Amino acid sequence: MVESKLIKILTVPMYLRNYFNNEDLFNNQTHISCPLPNHMEKQGKSFSYMPDKNKWSCFGKCKLYNKDVIDLHMYMFRLQSREFATTDLVHKLKLDISDINNYISPTEIDYLEIDYRTVYSKACSIAKLSIALANELDYIMSFHDTKENLLHKLNDYCNGVYL
Repeated sequence: MVESKLIKILTVPMYLRNYFNNEDLFNNQTHISCPLPNHMEKQGKSFSYMPDKNKWSCFGKCKLYNKDVIDLHMYMFRLQSREFATTDLVHKLKLDISDINNYISPTEIDYLEIDYRTVYSKACSIAKLSIALANELDYIMSFHDTKENLLHKLNDYCNGVYL
């Protein structure tokens, strides 16, 4: 029930604009470079959006077809289940879906994990810009630290402290 509500109110371009904070991301086009962290596409337009179905596909390295916005969030932040991705999206977007408590109880949600994965995904996007930035991220991740401390280091990295 929550999934279907979420899919109806959140389009793929809306999600990507929110994630990338870029109003011109699609620019009335249906193909863009794949935004998924594992793809690292520098050229090409393998990410396709079907507005009539609110579905997307990556015909490049990802080989993911006919997926929805919940799948996109799941792959973007490397989440393990649609259930968790749905709850995470509702939380992040501060959506008012009254039956969310029946879907997953708030005590089951690990917000530190959500924040960590969010910042790590942003850091991976930054690391794609140069080998030096990628090496810096590898250095940060080489510390066997608590998630909380890594979260702070990754936030600093994303905010330019390590640049």
